[in-house]
Amino acid sequence: MILISFNSYSQEFKMKRKTLISGIIEEYNVFKTNDKIKQGDYKLIYRNAIMIKGFYNNDKRDSIWIFYNDSHDTILVYDYREDKVLNFKCQDIFQNCKDKKSPAFYSYGFCTILQNFSLKMKYPDHAAENGLQGTAFVNVLIDANGKVINTFLKNGTGYHDLDKEAIRVVN
Repeated sequence: MILISFNSYSQEFKMKRKTLISGIIEEYNVFKTNDKIKQGDYKLIYRNAIMIKGFYNNDKRDSIWIFYNDSHDTILVYDYREDKVLNFKCQDIFQNCKDKKSPAFYSYGFCTILQNFSLKMKYPDHAAENGLQGTAFVNVLIDANGKVINTFLKNGTGYHDLDKEAIRVVN
């Protein structure tokens, strides 16, 4: 009689669902023993549509990540192992990108940029008290190292305080 014994050890995971800002939701797995370490599939969801889909390995982005626009068209495919853009679909939000093989790329995704902006933003007291609101379009010039070197207001809200805050947030 031959007795063979196998021991296997595996980590157990649990799903986390975290609401960020303005209805943006992150879904990802973490280790049950340490819920700070992301491991496995990742999704960033906005208005019930997946905007980013990827994979974490020991809390680091790994493998292929796919970024979608509001129409759920793939706009960017990025390989984190090779640290390069695999596929890029030019969008109006990327000005003058038609001649380029790949855009300037923020590797944590467009929604993360919006989240960072919203965390920095301080709604001007005067604007809040008077119910002022609007959309400001700010152009940003960034150097090769990712440092903001110039900003200017492309289209303002019509309210000086709001326009000034929009420029401050992106600097």
